[in-house]
Amino acid sequence: EAMPCGKVACALLLAIALSVAHALSADGAESLVALDRLVQCKYTKELGVFDEGLWQTANTLETTANVVELTQSAELTHVVQNSFAKTGPFMDKCYDDWQWWLQAWVHAYRVDPNMDYLRRAAQIFDTVSTMWSSVCGGGLIWCPNTTYKNAITNELFLVSAMYLHPYAIALGRSENFYLDWAKREWSWFESSGMINGANTINDGLTDACVNNNQTTWTYNQGLILTGLSLLSNATGNRTLITIAENLLRGSLQALAVNGILHEPCEEGGCGRDGSLFKGIYMRHARYFAPAISDPALRATLDKFQGTNAASILANDQCTSGLYGLSWAGPCKDDNTATMSSAVDALWAAAVVSSANQSAFSAIGLGACVSASNQQLPACKIANIARNECAASAARITGALAYAYSSGCNLSSTCTVSTLAGPTACPSSWTFADGPGRTVDKADGTSLTVCAVKSQ
Repeated sequence: EAMPCGKVACALLLAIALSVAHALSADGAESLVALDRLVQCKYTKELGVFDEGLWQTANTLETTANVVELTQSAELTHVVQNSFAKTGPFMDKCYDDWQWWLQAWVHAYRVDPNMDYLRRAAQIFDTVSTMWSSVCGGGLIWCPNTTYKNAITNELFLVSAMYLHPYAIALGRSENFYLDWAKREWSWFESSGMINGANTINDGLTDACVNNNQTTWTYNQGLILTGLSLLSNATGNRTLITIAENLLRGSLQALAVNGILHEPCEEGGCGRDGSLFKGIYMRHARYFAPAISDPALRATLDKFQGTNAASILANDQCTSGLYGLSWAGPCKDDNTATMSSAVDALWAAAVVSSANQSAFSAIGLGACVSASNQQLPACKIANIARNECAASAARITGALAYAYSSGCNLSSTCTVSTLAGPTACPSSWTFADGPGRTVDKADGTSLTVCAVKSQ
């Protein structure tokens, strides 16, 4: 059962729609390859979840929807559909957790327009909204049996309300039902004191209802940008964009080290929660980008996201086949959450068609083949790392491309396509002939990336 967004909804969702309307770039191909690895190796189909955890799975489902839309890889929509069928509306234990799922279902609707996604999102919203309390003058509490008011739960509520606003009539609500909630949330949040003098956002409020000066997590600096841009779009209040731009400047200054986004917990380890935060920041900064009015700030963000993606690819690949916690490298603390976070960063860079500066650029998921699906003559070797595969391809005479396959059990094969014949292959490599003469595409084989020689 599909329902178009309608005139008002389409206008309000313009910021997000613009953020994904770009052709596939090298970073886009890398985001697809990395997401494929998560699906093939870390997703439990029977339960509909990734092995990182429940709210973390919701984040990765939103990431999946973004990559599907960017790369037109409709075959991965089955992941979203399966997770919807295998899970319920109230997953995990706290009210921020539930809202990650709400937002995942709204994004799922974009790539699979079934109103059931929106109905579940609305069901979550209705329950979460009952957690608004008078403690500290308003706002949602974080978890059951607590009065703690934190930034993330309330930023999520602002974004959730704005995500659902375009569909209010279709969901049986008055036209401004969700918009009124968003206005109420922002009015309280802006005056709560959680935004500090450096234009960054601390974790929450003390029992005395003042800023607790706790960690300025990256994701708290990201979600607010989406909420404010959508609220501005709905109300025509451009002051909200100015506030968001100042928050973006503050976070870029406070949370980047030598141009690379850094989570405050990286030195001691971030666990499964904090390992996702940087990707969430990158995702929401990219959602906000079309609304930025300052061309210099937009250029700064574009460059920043491209630089981070390039650093992930060059410095943060792990022997596990995943990307790790530190995007500056070297790889450490790699897990499903760090991989999901890296996919967000690669997707964000791909949206602006960030240039890949390496000798070989990914073109897609699968082996390198000709337009008629023919294999090319190639040198092959098993069980080397991808960076070694790429470096070897750069040295092999006549190399046109390389394909790197790495199974979930970490067995790997490097295949370098070359027209120079068997004498081009290094010692210990084997040669396999093939009828193809040009590399035109990747054939879609899972757990494999095709990268062609950069011009």
